[in-house]
Amino acid sequence: MIKKHPNVEKNIEFWDTLGDLVEGGFRLYEKRRCYVERRPDEEDVLYNKRLKKFVYTNILGDAIRDFVVKLTSSPMYSKGLGDDDFWLRFRKSVNGKNKKRKDFINNLFKMLLTYGHCYVFVDKPTPKGIIRNRLEERLQKIDPYCVLYKPEDIIDYGIDDNDSISWVKIYSKKTISLPTSVYSVKHSWVYIDSNYITTYEYLQKNKDEELPRDISRVSQISHKNNRCPVLKLELPHELWTGNNAFLKSIQYLQIENGWTDTASLAGYIQRIFTPSNNADSPNETYEGRNIEIEDVKSSNAHIMIGSGFEFKEAQGSSLKTLSHDVLDKIERQIKSIVSS
Repeated sequence: MIKKHPNVEKNIEFWDTLGDLVEGGFRLYEKRRCYVERRPDEEDVLYNKRLKKFVYTNILGDAIRDFVVKLTSSPMYSKGLGDDDFWLRFRKSVNGKNKKRKDFINNLFKMLLTYGHCYVFVDKPTPKGIIRNRLEERLQKIDPYCVLYKPEDIIDYGIDDNDSISWVKIYSKKTISLPTSVYSVKHSWVYIDSNYITTYEYLQKNKDEELPRDISRVSQISHKNNRCPVLKLELPHELWTGNNAFLKSIQYLQIENGWTDTASLAGYIQRIFTPSNNADSPNETYEGRNIEIEDVKSSNAHIMIGSGFEFKEAQGSSLKTLSHDVLDKIERQIKSIVSS
């Protein structure tokens, strides 16, 4: 049940990172340990302080959204759909939840630019009674609608001799909260082939609980399309913006966090100890004389202790170079990649 396609196994971590960089915000903040590397010999208290300063300017996500707006700002026309009541209703609710055609296409373009490809599942509501023909279906307004899926949602699939999707396995999970019980997680697997839509579910009541091998089937519906109602939409590789701007976005994130850490220390008064040797013997150490040395917290791996000290202010002389030269240059490069 949990088996993944080799291509999904290979790329799912990469797709998740692309989603982090495009969405940003709290999603990225929750995973900040994955993006802020620990320095050599850095203590936990100092590393955690740097994690609290974590920032991210969403250059990639904003650039993709701006580009999608430009793509869809011109009037759009549909050919060959007709003007009957069904197509009028479809344009006003492409996803079955009142998302109009233009908004749906915006989401489609954003997903394609981010991940390079996505999937469209053509579904329709389950009728309450028996439907004998399409006329009864239209009279009850049981209209087909489209659902977009990211590459990481389709965890397994098959390809027929015509390079079309023959079947897919969709995985999802969500937290269930009930007034009289603890939080649970509902795992769902949906198999879609040329004949049926079959759903399996399992309720995980403990986060440490392993998923069983045998999962109960909760429903099986015949869609009667005689082919899998799932389409794969894919951009040419050279137009895949997320892939082209991926490394530059990671670079911007890392340098921006280094800049922020440096800026937070600018103006900070540091105690500078002057090296000296007042020991009675040249070979005698301060530890040997049992001198109480204050535990100085610093990002430096080692601190030299001496008899005298002075106060100096951290100037942050590299801030201007990082901000005006490096970060601005990377931002221009990311925006150029997206818009070209």
